[in-house]
Amino acid sequence: MPPLRPLLAAALALAACAHPSMPPESSTSPPCDAPRGDRSQMKTLAGHCDIGGFVVKIAEPERCGASAYVELCGTGRRRFALRPESVEGLCVGRPAPNDPCSVVRVSDFGHEVAERMREAGIEVHGHGMGACGKLGDYLAWNYGVSVIDWADADPTLAIVQDRLRAWSIGDVFGVSVQPMACGTLLEGGR
Repeated sequence: MPPLRPLLAAALALAACAHPSMPPESSTSPPCDAPRGDRSQMKTLAGHCDIGGFVVKIAEPERCGASAYVELCGTGRRRFALRPESVEGLCVGRPAPNDPCSVVRVSDFGHEVAERMREAGIEVHGHGMGACGKLGDYLAWNYGVSVIDWADADPTLAIVQDRLRAWSIGDVFGVSVQPMACGTLLEGGR
C-alpha cells in the first residue's frame, strides 16, 4: 500500500488551487470577446437579398457588437418552418428534388449544413437563432449556423449556398460569425 502522506499532501495542494477565496482569473478571454480574425477575411461578395431568380443572394453582414449575421436567400420553391407541427406539405428530412413537399423543417436543414461543415473541417458552434436575432417570426430569429472565426465564413457560406440549391429552398438561412459562447466564473459558489 503506498504511503498516504504524499498523496494527501498532493490532494491538499490541488484543492488549494480551486479555493473560492483566491482571486479569480479573468472570466473572459479573446475568443469570448470577439470572433477570431476580422471581416476582411470574408471575400464572398455581398449584395442585397432578393428571393427571386435562380441564384442565392448574399446580404452585407449585419453587425451587432462583435458579432455579425450574413443572410443568404435561396430561390427555390420550398419554405422553412420553425414550428412545423401542423404545416401541410411538410418534407420529412432531406427532400428528393422531385418530392412534392413544399415546407422544410429549418432544424433538419441546419443539421445537414452543420454535418457538411464538420466534414469540411469547420468548427461548428451550433445552429439556431443567429447573431442579432430576436424572438418573433422566422425572419426575426436570424436562423442559421454559427462560426467563431472569420476564416470559416467563406467556406460556410459556400456550404449553405450549395444546400439551399440542393434542397430547393426559397427562404432565408444565415451564417453568424460571433465570439465563442463562454460561461461566467462564479465566485463563492454562487
